[in-house]
Parts: sequence; structure tokens; C-alpha cells
Amino acid sequence: MKEIIKSLIFSFFYLKVNFKNYAPIILYLLFTQFIIKYTQNIYLVIIFFLLYIFVSSPLVVNIFRSIILNENLSNHYFDFFKKDYTNLYIKKVFYLLISAIVIYFLHVLILSPFISQDISKITFFLYILFLYLIYIYTRILFILPAASLNVSKGLKDSYLFTKGNSIKIYVLYLIIITPYFFINMIISKYAQDFSAINLLVLVSILIQVYFTILQSAFFAYIYKNILGMKS
Repeated sequence: MKEIIKSLIFSFFYLKVNFKNYAPIILYLLFTQFIIKYTQNIYLVIIFFLLYIFVSSPLVVNIFRSIILNENLSNHYFDFFKKDYTNLYIKKVFYLLISAIVIYFLHVLILSPFISQDISKITFFLYILFLYLIYIYTRILFILPAASLNVSKGLKDSYLFTKGNSIKIYVLYLIIITPYFFINMIISKYAQDFSAINLLVLVSILIQVYFTILQSAFFAYIYKNILGMKS
């Protein structure tokens, strides 16, 4: 639980002192929301999501390196794209995304013969599968903190790295993401009936950026703690 508390404290401090590092991400999200609103194109949504991974990389790398290496936070954005470790991070984050998609479809393919045709049972099954895949995600994503240190690791390395700590990481991560999902569900539910829809969009963007910061800090602290135990 201390990792969550540290992450919360860090994220509020980060918001206060590192505006130049996350301001471009807010501007990007505002721009994409404007485009999506007037085009209603699902393919653009997918493209913008993939670009968000790229656009947010300086923010995540900045947090990883600050916490793991005890570096001072760098209140800039574009300079990170010149760094070798940022390039490695970007490669690894897309590698992780592709791997997660492949893992998801493999599980669905393998389990499809056992899936009931009952809609209610399918929904329950998908929730269980989703929770299980989150567990897998928390086992393999530690290739990203390593990449921010300019260390290339594979999925197996990350899986072994979390051995003995996997359940703790998983439960703590669920505690972090549950409020995020509920808040987004509420916003999505009432967005169409709310007169100040643009205000809700702005709130949603700020929540997304904050969650990116909080999640990055959380995994950085976990990574640092496990490194300390293994050293």
C-alpha cells in the first residue's frame, strides 16, 4: 500500500512542478477530441490512441528515471525524444502493445469452444478474462521501466522479475485503476445529457493525464523496490 501512497504524493508534486512536461499531452488530447467530435471516425480513434502512447513517452520516461535513478525531474518535453533511452522505451511500449493484443486473441481463440452462447454468461466470462489479462499485463510491463534506463528486456525477463510479488502488484494496481474506470464510466454515461459537454471532455482529459502520471509513478516505485530486493 505504501507504493500507492508514494505514487499519489509524487503525482501531485509532479503536477505542480512539471507543467512543461505534460502540457503538450493535454494540448494533444484536446486536439484529438476536437477532431473525433466532428469526424466520428473509429479509425481515427485507434490512430490517436496509438499516437498517445508515443506522445506520452517523455512524461513516462521522465517519471521512471526520476524515481528509479533519483534523477531530478526534467521540466521539458521535446528534449526527451533525442535520448536513446526514450527511443528504446517507444520501441518496447509498442512491442508490449502488440504482445498484449496477441495474448488476448490467443486466449479468446483457445477458450472460444468453452464460451456459452448466453449473453449474460458471455459478459461474465469477458470480465473474468479481462481481469486475468490485467494480471498478465502487470507481469510483463516491467520491460518499460527497464527501457527507460536504456536496458532492453523481454517479456520473459519481466515475468521472472515480478516472481514472488505478482499478486501484490496486481491487487495494488486494481486499487489504482478501479476509480479511474468508474469515473470514466460515469462521465461517458452522463456526457450526452450534460449541457456543458466541453467541460466534461476537459475533465476526462485531465483525469487521463493524471492517471498516466499516477500509473507511471506506481510502476516506477514497484520496479525500484524489486531491484533493491534483488541487489
